[in-house]
Amino acid sequence: MVSSIQRDPLFMKVRRVILEAIQSGQFAQGNLLPPEKILAQQFQVSRATVRNALQSLEDDNIIRKQHGVGTFVVPENSRLKMRIDKVKGFYQLIGDSGYEPSIRKRKCHGT
Repeated sequence: MVSSIQRDPLFMKVRRVILEAIQSGQFAQGNLLPPEKILAQQFQVSRATVRNALQSLEDDNIIRKQHGVGTFVVPENSRLKMRIDKVKGFYQLIGDSGYEPSIRKRKCHGT
């Protein structure tokens, strides 16, 4: 039986290793991560693979890229913010659950 880890795309494996390094304190909160080129060499993968892994971590608000400066580990207390582009509306949540959202007009008694 092939485990799901073996089927994961390479960037997800790199993401997992970086996340574990952040969680263990190897990459401290608020500090810079090594440059993409160094990470690619360490993991023996392409920079594109590292870039995809970092993008996934940034999408989850684990890291923050600052153009011209580098990539920072977001402090845990700052991770509580919700990205506005990730918010789904109520109707979309219903639709994603397999139901058809609708509004039914009810008769009000006494009016």
